[in-house]
Amino acid sequence: MGDGVRILDARHVSIDDSRIDVRLVRQPEADTLLSIENSRQCVVTDTVLHSTNRTGVELTNSEKNTFRSCTMTSSVVVSLTNSHKNRFVDCELLSEDRVVVLTNSDLNRFKSNVLDSDAPAFTLVNSELNRFVENEIDILVAGFVLRRSGRNLVLKNVVDGDLGARGAILEDSDRNRIERNDFCALLVPPPFEPLVVVSPDSTGNVIRNVECEANTKSETPPSHPQSDDKHCTLPEE
Repeated sequence: MGDGVRILDARHVSIDDSRIDVRLVRQPEADTLLSIENSRQCVVTDTVLHSTNRTGVELTNSEKNTFRSCTMTSSVVVSLTNSHKNRFVDCELLSEDRVVVLTNSDLNRFKSNVLDSDAPAFTLVNSELNRFVENEIDILVAGFVLRRSGRNLVLKNVVDGDLGARGAILEDSDRNRIERNDFCALLVPPPFEPLVVVSPDSTGNVIRNVECEANTKSETPPSHPQSDDKHCTLPEE
């Protein structure tokens, strides 16, 4: 497939064992390798998406789509807008720009993916109740950036990065759970600044991660700790 794929107003479309590969061109006809719009329950498995100057996967107003065992390399690898209950599992996501961007998107799940980027791995804007579990992340800026986003779960992820990178940055974001993540490979300059940075306008977040031997002050505790049940309720799958 050379010019990108668009799925519009569809259900139960499957793409399996395919390659969508668009090399650098000055004026591409499409700016997205795989665009899914107003569609539900599509499945993409064992597929390679490659481009140097386009968005890899763009979901708009789409729900319950699944990506499994895919390899994606592009400028912005995954972009979700008003899209809910989608799943990305066992994928490799590579970018020199942004990897995953969620805007007004809720109840999505990213599990057991590998992400490598010079920018934040996951960026959430106005997005709630998403789950990020057991992902392996190598970044320069931050593993997770949450802006005006609440009640998300970040659990058991491993984040590595260069000097000054952070495990997570929360801006005006409330009632998130950042728990049991391993941020210990991050290199924080003295005097050991927090690996999780929380803005003053963020409240009610639970932050309990793996304690690092060389930096026992790497965590920012919640101002008012609450039990998990009261703090963030997420649906079980």
